[in-house]
Amino acid sequence: MNTSTSINSATSLPQDILYEIFTRLSVKSIVRFRCVSKFCYSLVNNSFFADVHRNRSLTCPGTSILLRLPSKTCQQVFYIVNLTEENHGKLQAHRVRYMDQQCFHNRVHLRCTKGLICLANDDGDAAVCNPIIRQHVSLPRTRPVRPSTSQNFASAVLGFDSVSERYKVFMSELRCIHGRGDKKHWVLTLGEDESWREIIVPNYPETSLHIDGVIYLINWTVKREIIAFNVGAEEFRTLPFPRELRHRTSSVLRSPWIEVAGRLAAVTVDHQWSRVEVWALEKSMEWEKYMIPIPLEDRETIRKACSMDFTGKCNGEIVMLIHVGETFLIFVTAFGTPQVWRKFEICGIHDRFICLDRVQNAIHIIEENVFFPSSKTLNFQSNILTRRII
Repeated sequence: MNTSTSINSATSLPQDILYEIFTRLSVKSIVRFRCVSKFCYSLVNNSFFADVHRNRSLTCPGTSILLRLPSKTCQQVFYIVNLTEENHGKLQAHRVRYMDQQCFHNRVHLRCTKGLICLANDDGDAAVCNPIIRQHVSLPRTRPVRPSTSQNFASAVLGFDSVSERYKVFMSELRCIHGRGDKKHWVLTLGEDESWREIIVPNYPETSLHIDGVIYLINWTVKREIIAFNVGAEEFRTLPFPRELRHRTSSVLRSPWIEVAGRLAAVTVDHQWSRVEVWALEKSMEWEKYMIPIPLEDRETIRKACSMDFTGKCNGEIVMLIHVGETFLIFVTAFGTPQVWRKFEICGIHDRFICLDRVQNAIHIIEENVFFPSSKTLNFQSNILTRRII
């Protein structure tokens, strides 16, 4: 059967059957099918189809991770590793060449939300991209370019409101001029706002992440508090730190804050390297501590790590990335029971890297089956660029 016959046979199926098939495909496959016929193009670009596809995709655990590694030859490079492609204890890393573009180089603050990546730099430049379909949008600046006498610190995180089905970017900036700090917080709704809207938040976050319609803004050195920002209502409330973490040194508190099984969690490794400690925020808004023993045969390897980072999967697994000498290793364990550890060596990383700082969020889960926001969401003014890289 030739190609044209195959296409005609596929499109001759009842539309409701095609709809069911398409909503279960990966984004990569959908992008290819979009070019098959006018019907496929109109189906895939329908906002209702995108909503159904996203909801079905989110029930599947992410299987790929994004590695962001600082390099000696350029500012940062990105790799994607599929956790299902294990071969005799090894995983192959694939360079994300799309993110080698100059526009991504100086955007060192990175957060993943529902398969999309929000990047920003300390000058307030931000962008949202999907590395799977190689598409991104640049966001407007919050304020004019900073004067040479000031020093800026900024971070951005992407949130999603399931009620309005809108994506919002939350930006925090700290501008220091002649020793005085000026804190500003901004929100921009993709596809609606032409510019940022300033909002009042009582503290400056040192890390942030989005979980189920809430952006958690975490400050660990001054007040040691967590601000929960509701993406839809744009309201916030203050949450206390886990009691046991309030009195620890700031170096310990710089452990990653991650999403695991739909909950906010802080992760540390105890000083004896014998277990992973997890503090998870339960639905009751109380903190519960979980301890995951590290296998004896892996403790010495983890002890030798010059850097370490964590991320969580929606199915309750915790993924640990460590850098030992010239080797990158990934450990995967279950959050809860059974606590079985799996270890993989990452192959295919050929550049020479400087030592990672685990505060930089080097590892993220990528949900490959999540669409970039629909065309109505990306309806920016002409000065906001939408680029499709082939």
